Amino acid sequence: MFAALLRHLDEKPCFPYISDMRLDIRLHNHYVYPDVFVVCDESAYIADDMVNDALVIIEVLSPTTESYDRGKKFLHYQSLDSFREYVLISQSHIQVEVFRRNDAGKWEYEILTEPSGILHLNTLEFSVEGLY
Repeated sequence: MFAALLRHLDEKPCFPYISDMRLDIRLHNHYVYPDVFVVCDESAYIADDMVNDALVIIEVLSPTTESYDRGKKFLHYQSLDSFREYVLISQSHIQVEVFRRNDAGKWEYEILTEPSGILHLNTLEFSVEGLY
């Protein structure tokens, strides 16, 4: 997924990162390491290894992180100004969940459970099968 994001974003002012870049959650005085995320605002860079905003955040769920990723971590992410799409990918079965913030600031939910499904993001599309 990271490689596909990198290729797709090559022509855009956005860049994907994997879990070695810190995401600063200023409102909560906290930072996290998302599995994959996309930054499109140059002013988000506050250090060589830290940004303070993200457009898209993708987490791969594991038994030890799932409740945190769905709960407190998602609440922290929602405090980010440009954060618009949150993708949760199950490790144990074919299931991709997408939360999208609409123009009114409300979150919409989509779930994909078929290998033939297509994950549509503002930045690009993936086949569900290709994620597994």
